[in-house]
Amino acid sequence: MTDPDRRLTARIARDHGLTEQALAKAVREQKRKPKGDRMAVGE
Repeated sequence: MTDPDRRLTARIARDHGLTEQALAKAVREQKRKPKGDRMAVGE
């Protein structure tokens, strides 16, 4: 993960009240799902 990505992840985590670790876990789980399910993430 590059530095800008890490900073962005941290900012998103703060915005959503999550720890960076929890957000990273959620991202990994999302990547394992079928491609169609990924669309719901932004909602």
